[in-house]
Amino acid sequence: MGGNGEGIYKYGLILAAAYIAANTFARDVSLASMFGLVSKSAFTSGLSSLGGLVEKLGENLLSMGSSLRNVRLQLKDVDERLSEKVEDVGDKVDEVKKTADLNSEKLDGVDGKVTYVQKGVQLLCTVVAEGLGRNIEAIDGRGGLKIEYDGREGEGEGGGCWGRDGEFMTLLKLMGGGEDVRGIVGEFCKMDEAAAV
Repeated sequence: MGGNGEGIYKYGLILAAAYIAANTFARDVSLASMFGLVSKSAFTSGLSSLGGLVEKLGENLLSMGSSLRNVRLQLKDVDERLSEKVEDVGDKVDEVKKTADLNSEKLDGVDGKVTYVQKGVQLLCTVVAEGLGRNIEAIDGRGGLKIEYDGREGEGEGGGCWGRDGEFMTLLKLMGGGEDVRGIVGEFCKMDEAAAV
């Protein structure tokens, strides 16, 4: 981030955009005509994890000066409004189909393998790539998600269902998540493995 306020602000907005995209996806993924049905608990668990990062972002922005206070207030307002919409959709979904755990839930997509976690990560990649001006894609393969960074696989030391995800992890850390992001990625990975066909 270069150690300056402008850098923090830039990556902060990228993270905020990613969070909003994830919220929007959590709402849209409930449409039975596209992906199937998941419970409200599946939505809220993902929102809670991402919400922690946005809260941390807000604290960092406030430390830079009172002129950025409105940014955090706007993020909070968007978060609350989206959460209300997601909860409303989740309640309606629960009336149709009960699910106890996202880990055991599989959603039928175009290729029979698209899951809530995979689609959310793909959206996150798109938002981050746009903000950084790079080509980043999450590709669903037999071994799970692989991160393509500027047309090639990342060469980090990640493993499991994420494949070689080192460079993607670095991008997330640049946005201020640090170890919190690593924990969330780990949980997503577990859910992805459990939902894999």
